[in-house]
Amino acid sequence: MQIPNDLFDLAKFNSTVADFLAKHPETERLELLFVDLNGVLRGKWLPVSSLYKLAEGAFRMPRSVCFVDIWSDDVTELGLGLKVGDPDGICLPIIETLAPIPWASVPSAQMLLSMLDQDDMQPCQYSPRVMLERQLSALQLQELTPVVATELEFYFIDPQLNDSHPQKPLNADGRRLDEDQQYSMEQLEQFEAVLQDILHAADIQNLPVDTTIAECGPGQFEINLLHQTDALLAADQAILLKRLIKQVARKHNLRASFMAKPYAAEMGNGMHVHASLNNSQGENVFASENGEIHPLLAKCVAGLLESMPDTQLIYAPHANSYRRYSPGFFAPISPCWGYDHRAAAVRIPAIEGAAARLEHRVSGADTNPYLVIAAVLAGMRYGLNESLALAAPLTIDTDITKLQPMTRHWAVAIEQLRESTFVRDFFGAEFCRVYAAIKNREELKFADTITSFECATYLLKV
Repeated sequence: MQIPNDLFDLAKFNSTVADFLAKHPETERLELLFVDLNGVLRGKWLPVSSLYKLAEGAFRMPRSVCFVDIWSDDVTELGLGLKVGDPDGICLPIIETLAPIPWASVPSAQMLLSMLDQDDMQPCQYSPRVMLERQLSALQLQELTPVVATELEFYFIDPQLNDSHPQKPLNADGRRLDEDQQYSMEQLEQFEAVLQDILHAADIQNLPVDTTIAECGPGQFEINLLHQTDALLAADQAILLKRLIKQVARKHNLRASFMAKPYAAEMGNGMHVHASLNNSQGENVFASENGEIHPLLAKCVAGLLESMPDTQLIYAPHANSYRRYSPGFFAPISPCWGYDHRAAAVRIPAIEGAAARLEHRVSGADTNPYLVIAAVLAGMRYGLNESLALAAPLTIDTDITKLQPMTRHWAVAIEQLRESTFVRDFFGAEFCRVYAAIKNREELKFADTITSFECATYLLKV
C-alpha cells in the first residue's frame, strides 16, 4: 500500500537510506520507535534489509499503541481497541530520525514513526505527533514559525531499587550521594564517564546537545538541546535524547529517571520549553522595539496563563507529577509570569533581538514532548487571537504562595481537561475524550491501590 506523496517524500527517503547504508554498511538491525500518548516508546525490531519496505507502507502496528495506558493495557471504555478488533495502523517513517545506535550490542539503527489510518491513509488522529502538526499548520496560516528548544532534567540512580523506591548513586568511597550540587563542577567530574558517553552518543545520533549542568539534587543533571525552527524536530530530539540518556546510563551500571519527583525532599525533574516566533522573513516577532515587552510576546504569555489550568494534565500527566509543584523547589505553583524569575510558570529570559523568547517551566520531564510543545504553541495561538488581560509580572516582593494556585490534584486536572472548551477547540474533541479517559483509568487504579504506607499508618492503630 503506497504512502501518499503529500505525506511522504519517497526520493528523500531513498536518498537518506542509501547514504546511511553507505556510511554504516555493518548495520544489521533496525529499531522502529513509536511514541504513545504517555510519551512511552513502543515499536519493533526488523532486519535492516527491510528498511526500504517502510516506504511501501508494508509495516504496521496495532493502532491501540497510541492510546494504551501507562501499564500497556487497553482502555476498553474508549471502544477503540479490542472492542473493534484492535485494527492496525500504517507505520510512517520519520526520515530525519534515521541514526546509528551506539549502545546496541550488534550494529543497529533507529527511526521514529508516526502512524496512518489504513482506511484512508491519512494521519492517525491519536498520534501525538499529529497534535503538534495541527498547531504548526495553524501558525503557518498566520505566517509564523515557532523556534523551540527543550531542557531536560533527570536523575542518575542506583540500579538496585529499595522496595521500588530509588536509591541515590554511590560515591567513589562507597557512600551514597546526599548533598545538593547545583552547578557543581565536582559532580560533573564524578559522572564524567557516563556524561561524556551521552554527549558522544548524541553527536553520533545528530542530536544537537548544548549545555550540560549539575542540577540541584544529588545525581541530578540537566542537558539542553539547541533551538530548532522545526518544532516537530525539536520534539523528536527531546524524546530521542531521553532514550539515549537511559540507555547509556545502563552501560555504566546506572539508571536514569525522568520521573517528575523521585525523591520527596529533593528537586523535581522538569522539561522547560523555550519558544519564540519568526515571521516570514525569519525575524523574531518578540524582539522589543522600545525596551519593553513586545505586545505579541505579552499576548502569547497571556494566552499561556489563561489556558494553563485546562492543559495542566498535559504538563503533569501522572500521579507523581503533582508532587513536583511544591513551594521552594524551583517549580511553578501558580499561573504567573516574570522577567528572569525562576519561580514563574512563564519566565521571560530576554526581550531584545533574536534571543527574545519565553520559557515555559510548568512541564515535568515525565511528559510527552509532542503534546507539551503542542500545548505551549496552542496557548500562544490563543493569546494572539484573543484580547486577554496580562497580569503584572512577579517581583522580588511577590508572595507567590498568595497567588491563585495550580491544582496539585490529578483528578482535578483530568476534569479540567475533560471539560475544557480550549482543549476541544485547539486539539479536537476526540483527543479530549481519549486523553481524559486514559488518565481517568490510571487515576482510578491508583485510587484503588492500598499502599504500604497506608497499611503502616492504619492497619494496627485504628
